[in-house]
Amino acid sequence: MVKIGCIGFGAMGSSLVSGFIHTGVNPGDILVYDLAKKAREKALANGLVVIDSLDELVLCDLILLAVKPQNLDTVANKWIFKDKMIISILAGITIEQLTQVLGNQKIVRIMPNLPVQIGKGVLALHFSEAIVPDEKDMLRNLLSECGSLFELEEKYFNAVTALSGSGPAFILLFLEALAMGGVLEGLEAKTALEMATKTMLGTAEYLLTQKQHPACLRDLVTSPAGTTAAGLLVLEENGVRAAIIKAVKAAAKRGEELSEGK
Repeated sequence: MVKIGCIGFGAMGSSLVSGFIHTGVNPGDILVYDLAKKAREKALANGLVVIDSLDELVLCDLILLAVKPQNLDTVANKWIFKDKMIISILAGITIEQLTQVLGNQKIVRIMPNLPVQIGKGVLALHFSEAIVPDEKDMLRNLLSECGSLFELEEKYFNAVTALSGSGPAFILLFLEALAMGGVLEGLEAKTALEMATKTMLGTAEYLLTQKQHPACLRDLVTSPAGTTAAGLLVLEENGVRAAIIKAVKAAAKRGEELSEGK
């Protein structure tokens, strides 16, 4: 059975570990290193092994690197990482950069998003050339319970970070505004939020089942001179579509800056 180390047990690290456990990994075979008391307590409560030193990770076959990009240097111990497979979720940090810092060639870079916490995430992944087919299959299996996997070239990772990584924040902002509109028209806040959330969920699932462009389905609810047409005009006049596109581009640019150490 594979023994896994986890450096950083925040929201993403803990969610991915939960996915590993659902694929059959024994919690007792997962070692967690995190200096935060809350994270350590959470790991212990889930039956994981909490360690006090990075040196103890030498016992692991695979290490999940789930710290903030700015904290990479604080955990970069080349002796520990040598010859191990590394899963990195560090935004903006390339495999080439990780290889230089960690002294390791066997790296898979992934970009998960918030819904991995309920097994509904979107995860982009890219394997370094040093990872062999059997290892790729094992890693795909480990990640399978976390959400949908998309194997992409690494050059697309800043775009992925912006779209699916930052995307939940953009969607939640829109959802909050949609619910507030309902409140302004007299609905109770709790009711408005639940209706807005279920409308968004249902629409997204409907889009997936129909396999059509969103514009085609939007036309189905946009009657001539109707309420939807009036609302869409306001969104277009206020540049909502352009603002969303610019938000994704800005997030992607920030990913590029992180890779440059800015």
